Amino acid sequence: MIREIIGLIIGSIFGMWLWILVFRGFRTGQIRHTDGASTYSLRKQPIKFSLVAAALFCFGSIFLYGAWRCAISIWHPS
Repeated sequence: MIREIIGLIIGSIFGMWLWILVFRGFRTGQIRHTDGASTYSLRKQPIKFSLVAAALFCFGSIFLYGAWRCAISIWHPS
């Protein structure tokens, strides 16, 4: 039970953080990558921007799916 709660908390925090990076990137036109200080521009580097946004969105989705699975296992224990 504690493992599921910790997984829910960590997965949801990390997944939402990655999604926030993507949404902020589309709003500002600059998405951060690798070291957190380097950015790709939506206007100057649209392909790299799109690939980084897609990768971050997919990784965030994976973490949120794991958090959702932990929430379901807490709600309906086996």
